[in-house]
Amino acid sequence: TRRHRGRPLAGTSLVLVDILVVVVSVMPWHLPLAAFWFAVGCLPAWTSLLWWRWHARLYVLTCDRLLSLDSTWLFGHQEELAYLRDTAEVELKVSALGSRLADRGSLILHPRQGAPVTLSALPEPDRVKRLIFAAMETAAEGDRLRDQARQAGMLTEWFEEYHRLRSAPCSARG
Repeated sequence: TRRHRGRPLAGTSLVLVDILVVVVSVMPWHLPLAAFWFAVGCLPAWTSLLWWRWHARLYVLTCDRLLSLDSTWLFGHQEELAYLRDTAEVELKVSALGSRLADRGSLILHPRQGAPVTLSALPEPDRVKRLIFAAMETAAEGDRLRDQARQAGMLTEWFEEYHRLRSAPCSARG
């Protein structure tokens, strides 16, 4: 089982801009005072919320599934994002220069059926992609070994039945 953190800043910049617009529109003549109170009050709260959201989300890669674990102060939530056996393609996207420098990117898992699953703002997305491919290969190898064991058991039963019939007397064969 592998665990990986993700999404430290996804979707929160819009909230920050909305709060700033409200503060500036309410008190346009006191812009320096509003900016000061925003920096003193809202910015640390927003930063701690971002840190908590990043710290509380884990992606867990098992031998056959990808899970998302979210925790709040009181409750935890587990969500199955994708079954690796049903995944047809894993796409890596690193969109901006800043993302390339920070080694952040997004992975999009395309299942054979259904909607794709996006893992946004992952650190080291290349490594995560390699881990997903390794887990997919391990799951496929496990399936092949189970099929081989099932076929070997079936052939053993057939040969046992064949030898039983060959060794039975002719009158018992009917």
